[in-house]
Amino acid sequence: MYRLTAPVKAYAWGSTTLLADLAGTEPSSTPQAELWFGTHPTTQTTLPDGRALADLVDLPYLVKLLAAEQPLSIQAHPTIVQAEAGFAAENAAGLTIDDPERTYRDANHKPEMLVALTDFTAMAGFRDPTASAETFSTLAQLVEPPELAVVLSNMATQLAEGKIKEVFGQL
Repeated sequence: MYRLTAPVKAYAWGSTTLLADLAGTEPSSTPQAELWFGTHPTTQTTLPDGRALADLVDLPYLVKLLAAEQPLSIQAHPTIVQAEAGFAAENAAGLTIDDPERTYRDANHKPEMLVALTDFTAMAGFRDPTASAETFSTLAQLVEPPELAVVLSNMATQLAEGKIKEVFGQL
């Protein structure tokens, strides 16, 4: 058994106290959002002797401890087939792992499991696009200015046609 050192990911939605409380250290002056335990190529967990965990084992998963003080963005993850194909295509296109245009930073899918250490509220999944279309259509009849009503009405039409990606792209 090894005592691992996990890198801290700093994002604006993180907490200055939650990870510090867990580690028994002083609160941070900046938000700390995630601890990453795994062999992900962009953020390496280390062993007590300073070697990367990836030198010992190749894990097909990444354990993240999240410390969210603010709401997080919506997360959508690929299937294993999509991840493998997307990663291979971006590699073939010559995109480096840290290229901002890259979508697939590895060939693994991203199954998730949530274990809440504190009170937690989450949204899982999407409502049926038809129900969302009805909501957007109703909102379009109630809002001002008229330009917003037109946008909502167009989104309602797109949702009714199942064009979820297009609607989210407009938000």
